[in-house]
Amino acid sequence: MPTRVAVGVMAWLGFINLYISRVNLSVIIVAMVVGGRLAERYGAKWLIGVSILSGGVANLLTPTAARLHYGVLIALNF
Repeated sequence: MPTRVAVGVMAWLGFINLYISRVNLSVIIVAMVVGGRLAERYGAKWLIGVSILSGGVANLLTPTAARLHYGVLIALNF
């Protein structure tokens, strides 16, 4: 594949990423407000700690969930 084609494909994928981010911003802003409200109520330190802990536990459970059933893996990733 010529270099100019590779650069063109990468630029095209970059534009797709840009437009996806632009469209999803209106959806994400609602979640950021919910997250800010939780930080006001419980404190940012606890909110970040629980987020990191839950992500780590979910990461550790990924191989087991994949062995059980693909639906369990999808639910865990959600």
